[in-house]
Amino acid sequence: MKTFSRNMSPIKLIRKNKPRPLSFYFILSGWIILSVSVLLFFLSDYSKNLLLTRKSLYIALQGSPDQALDLFSSLTRQNRLFASQDYFAYRLSSQSVDIRSAFLRNPHNLTYLIQYSNHIHSSRDWVQTDNYFHQLPFARFLSEKSGKYANSQNPQDAKKGLFFMVLAKKTLDDATTNNQLGMLFNNRYHAYQKGLPLLQESLQLRPRQIDTYTYFGDVYLRTKRTALSRSYYTLANRLNPTSYPTYLQISQTLINEKKYREALPYLARAHIFIPDHLNSYFQLATFYVNAGENLLGEAVFKEFLTKNPLNAEARYYYGLFLKRIENESDAMTQFTLSIALDPTFEKSFWERANLYIQLEHWEKALKDLDQAIYLNPTNQNYLHRRKWVEEQQIK
Repeated sequence: MKTFSRNMSPIKLIRKNKPRPLSFYFILSGWIILSVSVLLFFLSDYSKNLLLTRKSLYIALQGSPDQALDLFSSLTRQNRLFASQDYFAYRLSSQSVDIRSAFLRNPHNLTYLIQYSNHIHSSRDWVQTDNYFHQLPFARFLSEKSGKYANSQNPQDAKKGLFFMVLAKKTLDDATTNNQLGMLFNNRYHAYQKGLPLLQESLQLRPRQIDTYTYFGDVYLRTKRTALSRSYYTLANRLNPTSYPTYLQISQTLINEKKYREALPYLARAHIFIPDHLNSYFQLATFYVNAGENLLGEAVFKEFLTKNPLNAEARYYYGLFLKRIENESDAMTQFTLSIALDPTFEKSFWERANLYIQLEHWEKALKDLDQAIYLNPTNQNYLHRRKWVEEQQIK
């Protein structure tokens, strides 16, 4: 039997032996392909990071070498290989800011988020950067930024807000971001075919998110699908039985259907969980009036005034409430008390002037309007009403 030397290479062994089965070559080629793939993966990852950091992120710090050095020192050790090139490039050059590299190296820095999102919007090149945005902080930031613009009366600002919100949606699938964009489509653009699927997607992501059920209820209430609206509000209420707003929302659907008696128990429950601030008491009192219960509404207001008798704003809102239920004399008293408690509360002068106009007490009306104009000289309603009163006085 022929023996082989240990020093013979594997290739010679293969040649001297009989041919290997075909499966051997498949396995061998598989290992070679896997090895090459792993090697290419690490090389591409290395080159990608090298490319992203080739220009100095430290230049984005507006030319401050001390801040640049501090930031460089704060980087994790495995990133310093790439970042060190940026640092030396910064020290030796004065090239322009590469804000994209800056953001990608430090994506949680709010300054970079603001600058980069503005850059994307101004360059209209945001589609090219879609692969880089897969982070919750950036999506949250974009959603907050969009809120400043999305509901603006200025068409350009509104368009900018919609852009930021759509980009936030492209960033990642997140229930809060979906809800914000969905309600923008529903409320401002009435594009329910786009807004409702986003809310449905939010429920799939977070089935117990109360806000999403409430938003569904709001949309269906606005589109006069009252029963469907109430079902969503009821689901939200079951998830949080102590929620003051959902009791009001359910009662609103019943009031819209003129089921006033059925609405009263929900208003009573809302009263139990009412937050301790003026707007909530005014809101609940108004709901009682809508349900035909003026006395219960007035009792709610008196409850707040018992705890806050010297609150000028509360007196003003109580006056509005009394005016609505056509108790003008008591409303006049409340506006006068509000003025006595705070002589700079212009709205009380305005409302009392309107009551004087109803009584055709022109001189008193002009006096209150003059005081309101003195406190707020740019209010066009005050100026137009004063001019009208003068014309009536001449007649």
